[in-house]
Amino acid sequence: MGPDKILSVKRAEDEKLGMVLQKDFSIKSITEGSPACRAGLTTDMMIVAVNGKTYPTLKELGQAMSSSGLEFSVTARNMKESPVKHNQQAAAGPFEVTISKPEGHDPGLEIDNNMTVSYIVYGGPAATVGIQRGMILLQIDGTIVLSPKDAAQTLKAAGDVKVKFQMPILPPGGEKG
Repeated sequence: MGPDKILSVKRAEDEKLGMVLQKDFSIKSITEGSPACRAGLTTDMMIVAVNGKTYPTLKELGQAMSSSGLEFSVTARNMKESPVKHNQQAAAGPFEVTISKPEGHDPGLEIDNNMTVSYIVYGGPAATVGIQRGMILLQIDGTIVLSPKDAAQTLKAAGDVKVKFQMPILPPGGEKG
């Protein structure tokens, strides 16, 4: 499934995870010998999901890891191999990816009324090319799409489809207001 890895994180009672995340969910630092280090996490990775679920903010992601008990899974994306390097680079401007799937099949994402990705199916066609929750849909095959209904119909009907996205520009602190 491309550059994503599902890693098992195990920690003792009251043991800290031993990693610092940046607001784009990339790993800033790892403490040697910590549960994060033992699980195989590195500073070349970003956290994509906890126990198979994605989170829109760093705060929610952190709460999910804290409340997941002594053993949980983390889905991590190797940023050196990912088609979308990470949110900070994507925020520099629009980027385009091709979603490959059979015609008539679901691309594995939902677009809300603000033309923002509101839901992503882990391991689906959209997720495997680096599309993430919160990204803003700009174009499909070079055409501006004005409604989520049109976007859904176009994305489902097409086979390989080029989509252009923009990351939202977050206020200081990294969370949407």
